[in-house]
Amino acid sequence: MMFQAYEAIDDAGEEGLSAAEFAKKLGLNKLDTRSQLKYLEKFDLVDPYMTDSKRQRLTRYVAKRYVQSN
Repeated sequence: MMFQAYEAIDDAGEEGLSAAEFAKKLGLNKLDTRSQLKYLEKFDLVDPYMTDSKRQRLTRYVAKRYVQSN
């Protein structure tokens, strides 16, 4: 499951995925999505970054190999 989670974020490229996009792509509920993303952060596989989306702040998750190109 962890490989699938990382692969989903890696496939998104430099833009990354939001938690909602991640959940939809893998078919997870909110609790499982949060734990998967925390696990990927803990093992330094993804980097979160904040973006502005209209009037909201959105956290997007990007694979570490794309972080240098941002």
